[in-house]
Amino acid sequence: MSINIFRFVMYLHKVRFLFYLLVHTAFFSAAAEQIYIRTSYQDNNIYKYNTENSQSPGICIEIMQAVKKIDPDIDFIPTTEPMPLLRIKANMKIGDLGVFCGLIKNAEQEADFTYFNTVLYTLRYKVAVAIDDPIKIDSFNDIRNASAENNVVVTAQGSGYDNFVAKQGIMSIDAGAKDYAANFQKILIGRARFFYQSEVGLRYSIESLKLQNKVKILPTPLHSEEVFFVASKKMPKKSFEKLSKALENIDQQGGLERIRIKYKLD
Repeated sequence: MSINIFRFVMYLHKVRFLFYLLVHTAFFSAAAEQIYIRTSYQDNNIYKYNTENSQSPGICIEIMQAVKKIDPDIDFIPTTEPMPLLRIKANMKIGDLGVFCGLIKNAEQEADFTYFNTVLYTLRYKVAVAIDDPIKIDSFNDIRNASAENNVVVTAQGSGYDNFVAKQGIMSIDAGAKDYAANFQKILIGRARFFYQSEVGLRYSIESLKLQNKVKILPTPLHSEEVFFVASKKMPKKSFEKLSKALENIDQQGGLERIRIKYKLD
C-alpha cells in the first residue's frame, strides 16, 4: 500500500515537472519570437516624423505603427532624441541602429545598407523659389540656362541630392544646411535661387514655417524616386526576414496605400 502511494506521489511530481517544462518552454519560445529593433527618427523632417502631432505623426511613424499592428512581435525602439540624417547613417553603418525608414536608392547607400523590397512611397522632386520670382522651370535645362547671378541650387545636407543635381550639369550647388528653414532663408536673402527637395517636404515645411507668402513651389516635377526601409548590414537575418514579411503583408492589404493617400503621396 505504501509503495503504491509512493509511486502515485512520484507520478504527480513527474506530471508537475512536465507541466512546468511545457509552460516554460512555450513561454521562452514565444519570447524568442519577439524582436526589438533600434531605430531613430529623423530631425527636421516633419512629414516623416512629427511626434508632436498625434493625428498625423508622420508617414514613417504610421508605417511603423502599421508594422506593430500586423505583427505584435516586432518592437521598434527609437533613440531618445531625433538625429540628423548623416548621424543616422553613421550609426547604421556600425550597427548601433538596426533600421531606418525613408531612404532613396543610390549606389553609395546600397553599398552601406540592405534595402527591403517593399516600396513605401514615391517622392516627386520640385524646386521652390521666392514668391516674386517669375521664372518657369520645366527641366534641369531651364535651371542651367537661367540668367541670374544667384542661380545657386540649395539641397539638404546629407540627403545626397547635391550629387544628383550635379549630375544634371548644375555647377552652383549649396548643401551646407541640414534644415529647411536655413535653406529657405538663403533664397529669401538672395544667396540662392532654387531649393531642390521633395514636393511633400517643401509643402510641409512651408506650412510649418508659415512661408506661404514668401516662397512658392514651381509646378513641374523634375525627378521622382522610390523610398524604402533600410537595414544595417549587421541586422540579424531572422529579424530582417520578419520585418520584410510584415511590410509585404501591409502592402498587400492596402495599408501602405491608405497611409500614402493620407499624406498626399499617392
